[in-house]
This record gives sequence, structure tokens and C-alpha cells, in this order.
Amino acid sequence: MTKRTSAFLRQSVLTLTILFLFTPIIVLVLYSFSTRGFPYPIGAMTLDWYRALLKESELWISFMNSLIIATSA
Repeated sequence: MTKRTSAFLRQSVLTLTILFLFTPIIVLVLYSFSTRGFPYPIGAMTLDWYRALLKESELWISFMNSLIIATSA
């Protein structure tokens, strides 16, 4: 195997790995703004999911616990 082929193969594996890791994150972000759930096509864009998330008291308790731990470390 030549250096050129080896470099191309290494670059291809790196690119495919990055795509494999980032594709679910991109899909999650896109569907988080949708009015519908995951298996359905993306509907109208909205922030309703984030509004519901910010109203959850457990989220804020966890956030405060994280802040306490971070500042005490």
C-alpha cells in the first residue's frame, strides 16, 4: 500500500466516523424544533418542546445541583 492510498484510506475512515457520530446529533436538533414526534416527517418549526422542558422543576433542581458541585470542585 502506498503512502497516498494509506492517507486516503485514513481520511475516509475519519470522515465516516465523524459522520457516524454527528448524524444522530443533527437529527436530534432538527426534530427538537418540530411539532411532531420522531418517526414522523418534520412538521412546523416551534419552540414548544423547549418551553415544556424549561417548566420542569426536576431540570432546575438538577441544574442547581450541577452548579453547586461545579463551584465546590
